Amino acid sequence: MYKYVIDRDETNFVFQMKPKDMTACPQYLVVARHIYPPILEFPDKNGPFFWAMVPSSTLKCNPNSTAEELQRIYRLFIDSKTFSKFKADAVERSKNERLRIDEVNTFYIGYRQLTLGELNQYDGDTSPPVPYRFTDQINVTAAVTAALPACLYFTVGDAEWANTTCTVLPSSTPEETLCECNHLTSFATQWKFLTNEMDFTYAFSKTDFQRDFTVCATQLF
Repeated sequence: MYKYVIDRDETNFVFQMKPKDMTACPQYLVVARHIYPPILEFPDKNGPFFWAMVPSSTLKCNPNSTAEELQRIYRLFIDSKTFSKFKADAVERSKNERLRIDEVNTFYIGYRQLTLGELNQYDGDTSPPVPYRFTDQINVTAAVTAALPACLYFTVGDAEWANTTCTVLPSSTPEETLCECNHLTSFATQWKFLTNEMDFTYAFSKTDFQRDFTVCATQLF
């Protein structure tokens, strides 16, 4: 489980995965929630969580795919409206709690590689079951990168760049950002890459030290 402190109520969020073995076409269940870590073991009072399949179908895998195409199918794009909706719901549910501002701005996201029997089982009509019966491991079969992409514009006379009325398209990459705006002016793009922060409390709570050989390391910069 990763957690990021994002001090924006409305932003696009990109979760880029890079499986250790892309040729095997692994499929992942990705779950996320604001303020509270998403829980699959049992229903809780902290509201719904966001979930998605990455890739959405293993049919998208092609042994002849280019590196760019493989990168695209393992990229999860959460648009600003969806991000804002889930955050507003979490803030409303926590209004009677005493939370620090960094806790209110915390976004949790994690993944699990699906077993062969789960592949392509979850979609718009079929959600992952809660309680989720596959809870025997924490997956580390992919490297991840998180970023906040934005399309900006500047009008003569303004004091700073703005991002209203401009939309980042889901097919955007750090190398080529596609923007949709309803006006003509000076444009720019921005990708803010987030630092991964390991949630050790969650990790330790899900680890059986009698059964699992566990190594934890922290790198300081």
